[in-house]
Amino acid sequence: MGKVTGYYKEECARHGWQPEPHQIIYRANILIAETGEKAQRALAHYPRQPAFLLKDGVATALLELDQRNVAGEGRRPGNVNRVLPINFSGGPDEIVAQLKQARAEIGCGVVDLFFQTPGSEGPEELMEALELFGEKVLPHIHDI
Repeated sequence: MGKVTGYYKEECARHGWQPEPHQIIYRANILIAETGEKAQRALAHYPRQPAFLLKDGVATALLELDQRNVAGEGRRPGNVNRVLPINFSGGPDEIVAQLKQARAEIGCGVVDLFFQTPGSEGPEELMEALELFGEKVLPHIHDI
């Protein structure tokens, strides 16, 4: 992602503007648990295939249509494996470190997180993840 935002900043500068961190949004998936070990166990339940299976020919054709210019490298598929990646995973300390690294490498000032709770059937696990993030992560990243 650092390469992508670097290209974005170069293009902005070429047009006389430089985005500030609060103008760079990184949308990502997060899996947070009480410990890194628990997060790794939860990842084992994360889907390894797309939610909606398509015949190979259809999937290939759609991926071909969804070619993008990624960091000035020309046309590339926008999606690699048809499954959304988990961008941040671990216990609170690991998540804090990962978010600080994202800020340093990407320059993002806003992170739009989609919380993952693989294998859960109700909202309880999601609420626990949100509370854990709010209590153990936010106090350590709000100044970055």
